[in-house]
Amino acid sequence: MVITLSEEAFPATVTYRRGTLDDLEAFLPLRMAMLREVGMCPAEPLYTELLNANRRYFQAKIPSGAYLLWLAEADGEIIATSGVLLFERPPTGENPTGLDGYVMNMYTLPQWRGRGIATRLMAIMLDEMRARGAGRLWLHATPAGKPIYEGFGFTMVNANLRPGAYPEMELSLRSH
Repeated sequence: MVITLSEEAFPATVTYRRGTLDDLEAFLPLRMAMLREVGMCPAEPLYTELLNANRRYFQAKIPSGAYLLWLAEADGEIIATSGVLLFERPPTGENPTGLDGYVMNMYTLPQWRGRGIATRLMAIMLDEMRARGAGRLWLHATPAGKPIYEGFGFTMVNANLRPGAYPEMELSLRSH
């Protein structure tokens, strides 16, 4: 299925851009909120430890280019995020660049949901990954995100998971 994006579907007050290390402290609360919503965020004192571990992780991955971050903003505030962790594998016939990506941190603040913001962020990410020659993207889908990903052509890879786990989906970016 192909999604046609019309500008009218997206709020005019929302802007989209690549995130940088300068955005880290504004991005982290959304990451932690996402982890909380999916049941992967502990209570204090472990919350602070997890927050600091995430800070260190992204302080290394964003400047190195190993993690690409996109942001949606309204009135100067970050309202949604998306990102992809890049994996360089040995090139193959199916993936001559060897580049794959794990989509993560797809999160929209609750009051901004249902306005096409996550769909727009995914479209921007897919354009970038295609331009880089990536062969495949994969992710773990929440029930709310699954229809968005299916709309872009992601398919289920593994639905038989341990209780509470989210199904894995993937999208081939190469035409065969």
